[in-house]
Amino acid sequence: MLKVNADTSIEFLRRSNGLIAYLIAHIEADPAADVNGAGTGPALSLVQAEQAATNIVARVRAGSTLQTADINTILSGADVVNAPTDLDGVSVANSNSTGSLVEVLAILAGEDYIVNAGVPIQDADGVKELVLSPGTLGSTMRTLVPRDSSWKISFSEGSLSGLTSVRDGVYGDLFAGVRSTSPLLTVYNDDGTLYS
Repeated sequence: MLKVNADTSIEFLRRSNGLIAYLIAHIEADPAADVNGAGTGPALSLVQAEQAATNIVARVRAGSTLQTADINTILSGADVVNAPTDLDGVSVANSNSTGSLVEVLAILAGEDYIVNAGVPIQDADGVKELVLSPGTLGSTMRTLVPRDSSWKISFSEGSLSGLTSVRDGVYGDLFAGVRSTSPLLTVYNDDGTLYS
C-alpha cells in the first residue's frame, strides 16, 4: 500500500481505498509534539491506521457512538508512542489532520474512498505531507427521499429494527443462517450519535 522512496519520503505505492487509506491520507500523528506549530508531525503509519480502523469498526459492531471524540481516543490509542492524535485538526494543538467525521461515517456505510498511486504521505524529513484532497470519496451513496418515512417505520418495527437489535443475547438471532449475538447494523446521526 505504501512505498518508501530512496530519500525516505513515503507515498502510496498503488491505488488504495477504504478506511485505512483514508486515515493514512488525512491523519497527522504526534501533533502535540509540534511545539512551534510548523506542522512537523509524521503521517499515521500503516500499522497505526490498521489498528485505528479495527477499533473504529469494533465500536460500530458494538453499537457504540462514533463521535469525533470517540475517534480521537481511538487514534490516540493507536498512536501509543506519540499520543494524542486527532481526526479533524481541531482537538489537538498544532494538528494538521484533515479528516471529517461525516466522511468516516460515509466510508463505514459503504461509500468508497480512493487514493491514487504516487500521492505523497510523508516527506524526507518525516513530516506529514499537506495534500489538499489526497483522495476522492465516491458518489454511490443514496440519500433519503424528503418526507419519506418508510425507513423510519422499518427502523422502529420492520427489517431495520431486526438488524439493529438482538432479541436473544445468549443464543443470538438467526441472520442468513448464522447465529449472531451482536446487531448486524448500527444507525448513526451525522454527528456520530446513535439514531433512535
